[in-house]
Amino acid sequence: MNEPRQADLKNSNGVSVAASELSLRSEIAADAANAIEVDHIVKKYGDFTAVDDISFTVKEEEIFGLLGPNGAGKSTLIRMMTTLIPITGGAARIMGHDVARDPDAVRRTIGVIPQALTSDLDLTVEENMSIYAKLYDVPPKRRKEAIDELLETVDLTKWRGAQTKTLSGGMRRRVAIARAIITQPEILLYDSPTGGLDPVTSTTIVELIVKQRDVYKTSSLLVTHRLQDAFIMATHYFDRKANKMIPLETGARCEVPMAFLILREGKIIFDGDMDELAKSKDEYIKEYIS
Repeated sequence: MNEPRQADLKNSNGVSVAASELSLRSEIAADAANAIEVDHIVKKYGDFTAVDDISFTVKEEEIFGLLGPNGAGKSTLIRMMTTLIPITGGAARIMGHDVARDPDAVRRTIGVIPQALTSDLDLTVEENMSIYAKLYDVPPKRRKEAIDELLETVDLTKWRGAQTKTLSGGMRRRVAIARAIITQPEILLYDSPTGGLDPVTSTTIVELIVKQRDVYKTSSLLVTHRLQDAFIMATHYFDRKANKMIPLETGARCEVPMAFLILREGKIIFDGDMDELAKSKDEYIKEYIS
């Protein structure tokens, strides 16, 4: 593949965006507290190392894109961070809570949108959300109000009484996002949120993530093998008045910073922002983003 030029980077409307305009980490972000700290984390299955000595941090109110091809170790890393599988070595802390030592506190802190659709297909959209809210001790007086607000946010109000199994894949993914947000988590973890969806539906899901980032300032970790999803997030913002995602103007920067981490075969091969990603001299990375 040809080496990508800065002018080759375009937003979803096809408008070229200079890489120098896309450095999204600010001085304020550098001074922010860490929402996520991953310190030399390792996951082994026998002699096979799925995640190999990975370290990174995500600042409060930052969105962090964890990228890489299938089999790079992204989902394994997320499963360790969400307490689903034990850590072989190293440590991870979520809002100061150690994943291995205090898993219950970690679960109360995060909202997870898993790769697999886990909503009960026989329940209605509202019932799925209500059960999740009860499990996470959302007060009864707040529960219905929260459900109403979130159904409007994900544009599912008219389907609140529909059985989940009657919805499309994209609508089920929106249910999963609403269900995760209803607990008002401090951190959201998205595991391949657009996996298996068509391009139009994928953009709708990305817009919801951008809205959560820009309107509610929720710290987020996005796991995806689709570079385009992360690129849209880095080059767009959610306009509250227009109630939609809009491309950044030339020279503008996102209010909420975004950083990128690329994995390959369980190892980190890139850690930086869009500007640094575009300027990378690594041959694999140049091919990956071209």
